[in-house]
Amino acid sequence: MSTRHKPTAAFWITLGLILLFVVYPLSIGPAFYVVLKAGQPAWLNDAFHVVYGPVFRLVELAPACVDRLAFGYLFWWARAAGVEV
Repeated sequence: MSTRHKPTAAFWITLGLILLFVVYPLSIGPAFYVVLKAGQPAWLNDAFHVVYGPVFRLVELAPACVDRLAFGYLFWWARAAGVEV
C-alpha cells in the first residue's frame, strides 16, 4: 500500500511564482499575435495594455538589453501575424 502525499503550501507557492515570473511575461507574445490577427479592435487593444501593462513598465525600467530582447520577441510575434515591422 503506497501513501500519497498532498501537495504542500510550498509546492503551490513555487508553482504560482513560476507562473508569475515565467509564463505571464512569455504569454505577451501570443496575446499580441491575437490582437494583431483580430485587426486591433479598440476593446481588445485596451484589454491587452491593461493586462500586460506591468510587463511594459518593467521593460521600461530594465537595462537596454532587456528592452531589445522584449521588443525583439514582440516583433517576432508581429511578423508571425503577418505585420511588417
